[in-house]
Amino acid sequence: MTPLETASKQVAALADADYVEVRKTRNRTGRLTHLRLTAHGRQTFQRHASALERIVAAARGPQGA
Repeated sequence: MTPLETASKQVAALADADYVEVRKTRNRTGRLTHLRLTAHGRQTFQRHASALERIVAAARGPQGA
């Protein structure tokens, strides 16, 4: 599977899960794919980023120790 095919499958999975909206356009040089986070995707991303921040904070230990 080529990297482009892999990316296309990932984008389709994100769109199916309602994380992104996909818009395809054409210009002089070829096709373009535009992605935009949905409200659901933005909320999910923010929860994920917060969870990662908590993991990093726990790994660093208490401040001043």
